[in-house]
Amino acid sequence: MSIKRLGKNADKLMNYIMKFEDEWFTFLKYEEVEPTNNLAERSLRHIVIKRKISQQSRSERCKESYAMQVSLYKSAQQRGENYIELLHNVLERQLFEMGKF
Repeated sequence: MSIKRLGKNADKLMNYIMKFEDEWFTFLKYEEVEPTNNLAERSLRHIVIKRKISQQSRSERCKESYAMQVSLYKSAQQRGENYIELLHNVLERQLFEMGKF
């Protein structure tokens, strides 16, 4: 019996599919899991548009800082947490790890 090779890209795709085969249909098992990531994309859309218009990401450092802040803000919002308190806790932990607190 011979196995027909489909090509390098097809092999990569098949390996990817097989690697995550138990995770592809998680949304069927759990009602709270959406089948797409549209919710996350929709919640970030206005922020991405604002960043592009205001050109806030002229450097890699600015991009990373902005992405981190937006991620924290949206996470806090979705969990019903206070963003300022969350930011305070993150900064406090970082300063403690650096030995400055």
